[in-house]
Amino acid sequence: MNDYDVFKNELEAKEIVMEMYGVEPIKRSYFDGVLDNNFVKVMPLNRVLNKRDIMAVLKNVEDKIDTFSVRKKSKSGEPVYEEGALIIASGVELDVSDFLKKENKTGVKVEIRDILTDKKNLIFKKKPEAKIEVKAKDKNLSVELKEFYSPILMRKLELENGKMLKKEHQTKVVDFKQIIDSVAIDVDYNGKLFNAEIMDLPNKKELIKAKYSWEYPKKGKYTVAVKIVDVLGEEYFETFKVSA
Repeated sequence: MNDYDVFKNELEAKEIVMEMYGVEPIKRSYFDGVLDNNFVKVMPLNRVLNKRDIMAVLKNVEDKIDTFSVRKKSKSGEPVYEEGALIIASGVELDVSDFLKKENKTGVKVEIRDILTDKKNLIFKKKPEAKIEVKAKDKNLSVELKEFYSPILMRKLELENGKMLKKEHQTKVVDFKQIIDSVAIDVDYNGKLFNAEIMDLPNKKELIKAKYSWEYPKKGKYTVAVKIVDVLGEEYFETFKVSA
């Protein structure tokens, strides 16, 4: 880690997803918030939505049915409610949607939104981006990190800074090296096993070097693989063909 802390917990992930969708948080409720006349439940984002989750949501809808407003009666005389319920998840088991349709007898419309496929307003799962310059000549290899950008990390910092009343307490990224946890380089990558000859893993008070060199034992064609890990644990991986 570098010299500022970024939270790696489920609560913060939930907060980010809710912020991105525009969910208005509510307290003291099974549901996490309200969005467009829907009660919202954000499921744990480190696993896929399953049938047990669906049953838990439906049970809570039934238990709290008095908080829903009756809009009309169905043909069979059952109440149909004004408000709906929205489940937000990170990945969904294949038959969960059909299961929900069959099991939902509450009169409340329940929808599922999967952040892995619903990309309209999300950058949550967007991978880091990097610009890397790789050169080789006379058996000498040089690798330089020119730029690095982590969308989810910057979004996290934006949310955290929004909570700070004083600007001096806000976290600022003035150098991309601040947000990189480690750099590993395999100077002769075989396409299967990543074996790093160059490792840059600074302590908390240091930054990565961003410039690296290596001397090959003989001239030839090589594949260089670069792996960058940001302070959230998100990885960037790229390979380069060189003739040294």
